[in-house]
Amino acid sequence: MDEEEKKLDEDDFAKIAWYAIEEQMRRTQAPQEGEQILTLIPNLDEIVADYHQKYKKQSEDEMNAGAKAGDQWAELRGIANDLRKKATGEEIKEDDQPQAAAAQQQDAPQKISHDEIIAALIADKPWISIQVMEHFTQKIDKQSIYLKSLLSMFSRLLKKDAELKEVMKVFGNEMEIMIAIMTQNSLHPQNSQRTDAIKEGSYNVIDSVEAAREYLSNFCKEQISIKFAQKRQEVDSVFEKIRKSSDLQIMLKAPDVFIAAAAMSNSAFYEGRGTRSDFFNMILNQNPAQLPDIGRKLHLMTQRSYHGLALYNDKMCKPDKVKRQMLFRLWLHLCRRSEVVSLAQMIEF
Repeated sequence: MDEEEKKLDEDDFAKIAWYAIEEQMRRTQAPQEGEQILTLIPNLDEIVADYHQKYKKQSEDEMNAGAKAGDQWAELRGIANDLRKKATGEEIKEDDQPQAAAAQQQDAPQKISHDEIIAALIADKPWISIQVMEHFTQKIDKQSIYLKSLLSMFSRLLKKDAELKEVMKVFGNEMEIMIAIMTQNSLHPQNSQRTDAIKEGSYNVIDSVEAAREYLSNFCKEQISIKFAQKRQEVDSVFEKIRKSSDLQIMLKAPDVFIAAAAMSNSAFYEGRGTRSDFFNMILNQNPAQLPDIGRKLHLMTQRSYHGLALYNDKMCKPDKVKRQMLFRLWLHLCRRSEVVSLAQMIEF
């Protein structure tokens, strides 16, 4: 290799200056885990709280949709009639079924799109707000002594007519580039972390405004999506418990065993996950006289299927096995104290 090939040109020195300053910034500023997104979007907590309330309202509207008026057993009657025909040979005619009361036509609950909310947030480029700009400017100013030393050295190496005194000149006076670089660097405060990111291909070369905006957009989208997903999970967990309780109440209040079987088949009913135990406990906490056809419903709990209709969601279960303690409590509550269930029904159960 001759002397000419060993020489570094101005572009090479510029790149070295770029990475040297980037490295210095990485070493001197390191926000705590999770602070990066709040630095870029200071009002994110309020945005997430607003999304949480909207998603909760949507879940409530979906649960209450169609529950204002009408036959609450309507969607189950078709299955129930098939079961009744198989069991007794009887079939309820359409005219004999309870008619739904005329209900006001309700608009379907409006769905909220977290993708649209996130897209709108990112489109506004929150990282260029005055508050965010001031934050990063203060970060740079705090390291000005170390950075100016580097700038002075590279000014001489680059043989500049005038010494570089401003860090931003190295980055083309583009604050978005600096913000993107500092954000990415804060995720890799240690050399090993940065090396791993480079090996994994997750480390981005941010050398233009376009690259900076793409990086910041993707980073914000990912972080906001995580926070939104956490709130959806919280709400879904609460409403899943409500739905589970509601499904069990539908079975308990069903006018006969056939509608109860249809409701049981349509719901996520498990032996292994404790759904049946919850059902038994609900019986023990309610007035037996207000539980129609409860004797046959008890027997239903011990069947994997009812006239060909699968009842349990477990792949493997033995519903005919009921703990002695639960049997005694149900007998005491339904047979001995209230006489709603006959001894013959309890024996069959």
